[in-house]
Amino acid sequence: MADPLTSSIRDQITALLADEISLLEFQDWLVGATWDIERHADPDVADLTYSSKLALAELSRGDISPTAFRERLRDHIGTAVPSR
Repeated sequence: MADPLTSSIRDQITALLADEISLLEFQDWLVGATWDIERHADPDVADLTYSSKLALAELSRGDISPTAFRERLRDHIGTAVPSR
């Protein structure tokens, strides 16, 4: 069974990729929900969190395009989400 936080992160990524929430809403949620991720028992949750935050940082610095960002998030959740 998936960790509840893992499920929540995946749900938020799916909502972002489906344009149900904005990038700012996703970022605000992710930071708030995972501010103490180091204390979480499941390393997979931490990996998903850190990889998502890294993608956000790379997007904000212009290191990756919005398309590459969305593809990276899609890869993180490992499901087919329609691309824009």
